[in-house]
Formats: sequence, structure tokens, C-alpha cells
Amino acid sequence: MIAEVTFGVIDSKPDARIFLIRRIEYNGVGNMADERLKEQTVNISKDTVIYDQGEAIHSICIVAKGRVLVQNERIRSVVTAGSVLGALDLYRGESYTATYTATEDTVLLNIPAETSDDVKTYFESNINYGGLLATFYSRRVRQVYSIYQIIKTEAVAIKKLANEVFDAYISSCNENFIKPKATHIDKIFSRETNLELEYMPEVQYYIAVTALDAEVQKRYFSSNKAIYMHHVNEQYMLLDSLYHDVGRIIDEYNNRVKAFITDRNSIYAMIAEFCGELAGLERDNREWIERLAKINKEVNNIEDIYKNYIIDKVYIDRERLERLQLSATNPGEEEQGGVDIKELNNAFDKLMEYGKVDSAEANEFWNYLESYDRIEDKMAVDKNLAAVREGINKHYYKIYGTIFRKAVREKEIPIYARLFLEYGFVSERFLTEAQLNDIIRLQGKKDSGDLCKVYTLFEWLKLIYSGKKEPSKNEFDLDYSEFLRDQMKNKVITEKDAELLKKDKEKKLQYELDNVFKSVNRLLVTKATAFVPILHKDNCVQALYQSRLTAYRINTSVRKILDIDFSLFSREVMYTNPGVGITKDFIVKEAYPDVILFPCYGNRGVMWQDISGKKRDTEGRIIYPILFEGEEYPNLVAVMGRFRWELCKTIQGIKWNDIRIKSLTSEYQDYVQFFRKNSNLSDEWKDKINRQIKNARSNTREVFVGDYTEWILRESTGGMRISKSSREILATYCPFSKAIRDNLERMPIYSNAMKRFNIENKKKIKEYEGKCSHIKQRGFSVPEEIEKTKDYYYK
Repeated sequence: MIAEVTFGVIDSKPDARIFLIRRIEYNGVGNMADERLKEQTVNISKDTVIYDQGEAIHSICIVAKGRVLVQNERIRSVVTAGSVLGALDLYRGESYTATYTATEDTVLLNIPAETSDDVKTYFESNINYGGLLATFYSRRVRQVYSIYQIIKTEAVAIKKLANEVFDAYISSCNENFIKPKATHIDKIFSRETNLELEYMPEVQYYIAVTALDAEVQKRYFSSNKAIYMHHVNEQYMLLDSLYHDVGRIIDEYNNRVKAFITDRNSIYAMIAEFCGELAGLERDNREWIERLAKINKEVNNIEDIYKNYIIDKVYIDRERLERLQLSATNPGEEEQGGVDIKELNNAFDKLMEYGKVDSAEANEFWNYLESYDRIEDKMAVDKNLAAVREGINKHYYKIYGTIFRKAVREKEIPIYARLFLEYGFVSERFLTEAQLNDIIRLQGKKDSGDLCKVYTLFEWLKLIYSGKKEPSKNEFDLDYSEFLRDQMKNKVITEKDAELLKKDKEKKLQYELDNVFKSVNRLLVTKATAFVPILHKDNCVQALYQSRLTAYRINTSVRKILDIDFSLFSREVMYTNPGVGITKDFIVKEAYPDVILFPCYGNRGVMWQDISGKKRDTEGRIIYPILFEGEEYPNLVAVMGRFRWELCKTIQGIKWNDIRIKSLTSEYQDYVQFFRKNSNLSDEWKDKINRQIKNARSNTREVFVGDYTEWILRESTGGMRISKSSREILATYCPFSKAIRDNLERMPIYSNAMKRFNIENKKKIKEYEGKCSHIKQRGFSVPEEIEKTKDYYYK
């Protein structure tokens, strides 16, 4: 899809483009300049074209009320009451040089005029209007100059960003032994262009005039014909020069935009390709992904500039840019070749046939789906709509299990079945053609991730079905083994039954489907009551290929958080090594959570469990929608805040809130519970914390998550957004990486917050250096686990 940004003419219905103002006959008067020019008040409606560019001039207008869009051959702007339309055109020729369109209901004072002498005669005989003309053109000088400055600023910004990126590209190519691509880009952005105006003193004079009180301007310009005519003549010439230079800056801007984003060998294309090259060589390309995001923001600015100010056409191939970005940010993803969209025709019937779903159940499911499709407001709170949602849910989860059981036994899975299992796709009728093309493109090779392992729900269920993963905890925080013990305790099953069920892959699968899939799916959207598990066009805001979460995207965000909160996934675990005389010690070990992508479109992530089983060094589980609306990084920060809290609770056990045993949760619980008695907090901060607690519905964990989010996103850069007491707790238990600490410690408020951490950390360094020394003295090599733990405390 190629987006054309052009605003040459306001779009409106053909029959609405009525020119209300035309020549007015004057009872046989041949030469209007010889008679007193008559005027007429005209009311016109919104979207009416007043004068059309190229039309022969027959009158000028004064805007008495309303707003008018002025579009000449290069720029667009809006003028308001007190503006004069068409007068400058008469001095430039015999036809209107701009199109003037009312953007709201407008009242005009129409003045017949065919030559510049007509204008001169009229304003000489109406001295007050002469003052109005000079006042308006002072404002017009300021307005056109403002447009010039906006375009110039953006042109300079593009050049600066392009040169920074290009220089970094050359440097990075050399560092990674990659041959830079031959390009003409550097020549375009290295050449010098004079963007200054020689007549700036005159422009500044009229800008200063507009700052004067309107009544003062009117009295001055209307006081004498010679005064206003002198200024008007100068303003005409000044505006002509400004229009010429605006055209010049637009030409330069167009060239830079082309080299920046629209050319086949643009900066954007070059960086996107380079990201892929680095990823292919297994090199860190995070900074280049961030540069690509920065360029994307500039693309949005460019579109806004053309939309608001420039009439020239610029073709921004959004599909190509997004395709380049997709290939750069998801190098492990390959588009599926040879899949025709026609293969999705009659997908629902094919799906039901594939899973051998009972026809009565399939028909009932389809009736609910059709009912849902017909509803316009799918977020409404309505009993009938609630019943439809409930009907869809009842059938969907049962059918999902049926389709999975069929697919898990087959090597080749039809495209419609895979889309159902991975995305919640049920029918081509519920998506647009563009969405269908997107979702087909997203099929192909997948990267499981290097830090956090990322699985689609289909892949995850296969691991459980094969016994490689144990089922997740249910909403009562019981894993499968604990659930069976609970059933035995309540005499629902016998011990013998429990032993059989521990090995029953069908029961494990059903446990995951019933207790996790159903429970969590609806939590992946802000409004859980409006959630339906199927993929429907009305619930998808972003393009599907933009929304698709991948291992690469998730781990890029994880690395970004770890660059700030280096100890996020670290925990102390028991360590023994009799070979070097260690019978019981503690080491620091990292365990990255698994990420499971559920088949739906949503905007939230869920921290489902912090560990698997009872061991501290096992992976937790985080769940996200496979199609995610918004930016995953800030959302993931909040999810990781919940992860930190729950992990600490698990490690501390029943003592998690006992202030006598210092921990993240006990200290933060104490801080929230007794904040009103905290002498370190001002009254203003106490009010803020009270609002925090109310917003979090008195959930201490969510209060912490809010502070943790600020800690990572803003406090890490020196932006003080949380209370002194909260900062000290976070500095102790969620410390920044050493580079950030060294930078922030120059500020007293941070150095004070980090005192306790620094003291405890130095003790740990000394302790493990002593252990290493002791092991070496006994003639042993220091175990890798001990060495890594010592290095950890240096971070």
C-alpha cells in the first residue's frame, strides 16, 4: 500500500464545490476604477471553494468571520477574520495564485476588483480598510516565515540525523568487517546549502509589528494613506520573496526526504538491511534497532509536515518501510512462500472438518460468531452481547483442544489450522483482505530466543503433551502436582489415581487448557469483560504484521531492561562441591522466564508464575498475546516489576512481609503501610502516595510496580519521579548496573539512596574474593560457579 501525502485540493463532494462569489454586474458601469467600488456581504458554507487557483480575478474578499484554507502552488495555511483574500494575487498577475476554501461557515465582504488599481482605489477611499490590509500582511509575513522555519528546521534535523546515522554505519561496518554499501546518500547530505534569508531584518520588523496591540496597529496604519501604502507595497515585495524562498526550502526538503526514506537505496533501507546483516552474524544490533525506531519517528514528522504545510506530493511507501522494519527486527522470521490467500476460503468449514467437530456444535459455534460479527459496538455492556461472548468462549476452548489433538499427531498442518492454533483465526469473513495477507506473511521459520525462550501456545502445549514441560499453576497458585495432592486431601482421588494422573499426558494437557488458557486469555486485554478469543477485524487496531510479537522483539526489550536492572533474573541458590571442599554455600544463578504467546490480539502481558516447581533456579512463565497492540518495552517493564515482587515473596515464604527479615517485599510493605508516619516524606509526597494506593486499589504489589516502572524508565536517567523512601528500597534490591550507578552517584539524592547497596555489595565482593583465595591456597581451581558469582557482585 503506497500512502500519498498530498493536499492540493480539499476533498469534498462535487456538488459542494460551488463558487458563490462571482462577478457582480453594476448596471452598465464599464470601468469600476472610475466609480466608487461597491461591496457585498456574502455568507458561505463550510468546504466551499471561494476562489480557485488559475481562475481569472474578479474580486477580492475580507474575511469578517470564519476560517479559510489558503493553498498556493507550494504551501497550505489557514487564515482567519481580518484577512484579505486575493489582493496579493492582483499584484502578481491576472489570475488567482491560490485556492481559497472555507473550512467552516464563513462571512466575507466581497469587493469587485480586476486590477491592482481597483484595489488601490478602494483602499484609498476606505482608509480604515487600508490599515486592515497592512495589519493582515504583517501577520501574513509572520505566518509564511513560520512555515519556512518549520520546514527548514525539519530539513536540518533530517540532515543531522542522516549524517549521524551514516557516520555510525561506516564505523560499525569497519568494526564488524562488513563492506559498506555503495550509496549516493552521503553526497546529498554532505553538500552545503544556504538556508538563510538575506532580508531577515525586514521580516523581523513585521514580526515585531504583529506583537503590538491590534488597536495600536490599526490606528497607526490607518492614520495616513502614505503610511499604509508604503508598508503594503513593501509587504507585497517581501511576501513575494518569502514565497520564492519557501519554494526553495521545499525543494531541498523534498530531496532530503527522498534520500532519507523514499529512495530504494535510502538511509532507512540501508539501516534495515544492516540490522539484518548484524543479526545474521550473531552480532549485537540493538543500537541499530533503536536507530531504526528513531528514523520511524522522523517519518511520522515528515508526514505531518506534508499534511499541514506542503502541497507537493511525496510518496511514502508505508508497506515497504514496514516490511523493511519487520525484516530488521525479526531476522529469525521468514515470510511464507507459495501460500495463496485463496487457501483461507471457507476456512471455518475446513477447520471443523479437519478436527471432526460435531456438526451440531459447529453450527451453534458459527451462529454465535455471526451474531458477534453483526454487532457494531463490540465493547458495549449488554446482556445479549454478553451471552454471545459466553457462547463463543464455551465452544472455542473445547474446539481448540480438539484441533490441537489432531494437529499434534501430524507432520503437515493445513494453513487454516495453524492460523487457528497460533492466532485464533476462525474465518476469512472476520478479517480484511490486508489482514489476511498479513497473517499469511507471518507464517514461517521462528526463532525461540536466546535469553527468554519464546513459544506459541501451540508449541507450548506440544511440550506439555510430550512431557518436556510440566503444566503451569492454576489461578489458585497450584501446579499440577499440588493440584493432585489437593484432590487426594479432599478425597476426590486416591493415591493410586494420583500416580496414574502424573503420567497421563491427556490430563496434563487438559489441565493447561482449562486452568491456564481460559483463565489468562481474557487478562491479556484491558477490558476483560469484552474479550473474545477469536481474531476479528474490529478488535485489531494496528496492522497485524506490526503487532506480531517474536522472540527477537521480546528479547530485545529484555536486554534493554537488563542493561538497567542487571540482577532482575538473578537469585541465590544452594551450591555444593565436595571436590574443592564446599559442603554448603550459595552462588548467584540466573534463570530467564519462558514467554508463551497466546493466540489472540491484546495489549497486556501477564506474569503468571515466578518459578516452575519448588526450585529457585527454575524458569518462570510470562504470557503475552501473540498480536500485541502498543510498545512492548514499557509494558514488559511493568510485567518484570510483578516478576520481581512475586519471586521475592516465593523466596521469603511466609516471612515475605515480616519487617524483621529485610527483603524487597517486607520493606516495601512496611513503607506503604506506614507512609503517613514516615518523617522522610513531605505532606505533598504523602498525598501522592495515598493517590497511588487508591489507584492500585490498595494492592501493595501494584504500588510497587508503578514505582519500579518509574525506576527503570525515568529514574535510571536521573529523572526523580518516586519518593525518597521508595528510591532507597529500589536502590538496595533492584540496583542499577554499575555504569548507571557511577553516573547517578554524582547526585547526592542518588548517592544517599545507594549507600546501603554499596556497603552490602562491598562485603559480598570481599567475601567471594576470600573464598576464591582460600580455594586456590588449597591447590584447587576456583569453580566456574564461584567465579561467576564473584563477577556478579562487580556488576
